[in-house]
Amino acid sequence: MPNKPEIEIRGMRPDEVERVHLMLARAFPHTPKSFFDKQVQNDPFLQPEDTRILLANGVIQSCVRVYFRNIYCGGEKLKMGGIGDVGTDPPACGRGYATRLMNDAIGYMKSKKAALSILFTRINTFYEKAGYFTLPTLHLSLKIPVSIKTISYRKVNLKQDIASLVPMYNHLHQNRWGPVVRNKKYWRCQMGFPRLDPELFWISEENGKLCCYIRGFVSENILKILELGCIEGEEERLRCLVATMAHTVQTDVVQLSYVSQREVALFRAWSPEVTENTALMIRLLQLDRLSSFSKLFQKHQILFWESDRF
Repeated sequence: MPNKPEIEIRGMRPDEVERVHLMLARAFPHTPKSFFDKQVQNDPFLQPEDTRILLANGVIQSCVRVYFRNIYCGGEKLKMGGIGDVGTDPPACGRGYATRLMNDAIGYMKSKKAALSILFTRINTFYEKAGYFTLPTLHLSLKIPVSIKTISYRKVNLKQDIASLVPMYNHLHQNRWGPVVRNKKYWRCQMGFPRLDPELFWISEENGKLCCYIRGFVSENILKILELGCIEGEEERLRCLVATMAHTVQTDVVQLSYVSQREVALFRAWSPEVTENTALMIRLLQLDRLSSFSKLFQKHQILFWESDRF
């Protein structure tokens, strides 16, 4: 009977990034190593030890990455640990390594005083064993009305537009449940995140004043709106901006994920197809504060923009 391997679980060291990302590329063969490289290089808050790794006889076999963010929760800002890049080298699968790393990650997030943890998955039952539960959000599929007009827009120039975007974003989200709190450093670094297309980050103005903005990404001839917002009273302009982007990328199918009833109301006149999305899971890490988080745990209440997804 072979000897059991010597197991070590700890934070990643800076000189181990290359090996971890090569392992992740093997674990996710449809995701290139450059994807993980780009995410780590552009995240302004990620520390080497936030990547938790398991070594068997000195060889990196599995990892879990913790993305610390502050999120808005009904007027309060809470520290959240986002779970991502959960992967095991294929020959080592089935040995419980990811389970052991998830337990380590939960302890690590608690040691960093995170109030809660969020993740996105298709294997909900696996994470239920680690204390997470599914928090349903909404998925919208929209068909652009033929009658809606297109409007003028321009691509965001963050250097000049950040002074307008930051206060608009903060005002729109400070009393909602789930959006990431962003400072100027995060906004700048986020432009390099691998899931985002800088060519599809648009704003619409009136007399030089920012009225609304959207961020999009095209996949399989579908325009995925990763984020949007407008000042009060400019909802129709925002809908026109969505239609303009869809027209420009030559599709009439638009989708939004991880949104709430407020986004349904925004597009109600378009008769959206609304389905429940069960990919988002949540785990409370500070049980003594359960009562103050009660609204966060109501289904269809949380909003998490895909542009912030880890």
